[in-house]
Amino acid sequence: MSITKESQVQAQAESQPGSTTRCGSKKRNSAFYGVRKRTWGRFVSEIRLPGQKTRIWLGSFESAEMAARAYDSAAYFLK
Repeated sequence: MSITKESQVQAQAESQPGSTTRCGSKKRNSAFYGVRKRTWGRFVSEIRLPGQKTRIWLGSFESAEMAARAYDSAAYFLK
């Protein structure tokens, strides 16, 4: 595949909502790490424990900023 063809395919894939990148990770629907948006509009936040697979539920929030603040404070106390 030529470089221009590959870049066109990648650009087309990135323009579709919920599409995956070449490494397989999904595009974020929030600008903040640890924050995602539910289908009905609320934002939720959760954090992973360092070195473990378990997650800590931080809550459901009206705005992405509030959810990000919850994530930041949890990250501060886990370090």
